[in-house]
Amino acid sequence: MLDQAILKELKQTNIGKDGGKIKERLRDIWMNIEKSQREEIMNFSDLTKYTVERSYKNGNISAKLALAVAHVLKINPNYLTGESDERGEYSDEVARQFLIDAGYGKLLDRSAKPKRTYNRKNPVVPVAADASGENTAEQTPPSDDTTAVTEGTTAVTEDNTEPKKPEVSPAEPPTSPYDSLLSRIQDKVRVITQSEQEKLDSMPADTAEQLLKGLYLRTEYSEEAKRLAALLKIILTL
Repeated sequence: MLDQAILKELKQTNIGKDGGKIKERLRDIWMNIEKSQREEIMNFSDLTKYTVERSYKNGNISAKLALAVAHVLKINPNYLTGESDERGEYSDEVARQFLIDAGYGKLLDRSAKPKRTYNRKNPVVPVAADASGENTAEQTPPSDDTTAVTEGTTAVTEDNTEPKKPEVSPAEPPTSPYDSLLSRIQDKVRVITQSEQEKLDSMPADTAEQLLKGLYLRTEYSEEAKRLAALLKIILTL
């Protein structure tokens, strides 16, 4: 049920219930899992290790990160948010309920909604004639909206009713592969705290350089990282 398409729609806002438990549990899990599992979590969620480290240092966690870790390690995401003290087990139903509790019920409904289909018009079936050459189908009198020509000429009927057209849903506006990424950046900027802003302002140049290097390394296997790198280039040329 949970796939990257749904995960990309999740915001990176904090949904944690207990900051202390988040710091302890997320740090302990991240430090003790295999490198391959860390990479699987980052690839599945499109998050960086710096995001994970920042989460367990600050004691906050997003639905995206909690579900990605729970999905890969097969544990209950509520254990990561501090809402439950049992590691539990992961399942599609657990993930679905977690998303509903986090306010993403409409996202699930939209992803599960079947696409609209249209029935084609029934084809016209020719009527068989008997041995005498006459039509064997029962003759029906002409309706009020038909007109017949005089005897000896071919009968012609006129149907003034317009054929029904299939209902077509309005075309959706074209979307850009950058729309989802820009939306998430805007969401993050709206909820950034004063302390986070101060940390960004005081970030050393070598740390920022490491972040950029990490981003460009991810472009080798992540399409979203490629788009983020492209956006940075656009911003730098403004």
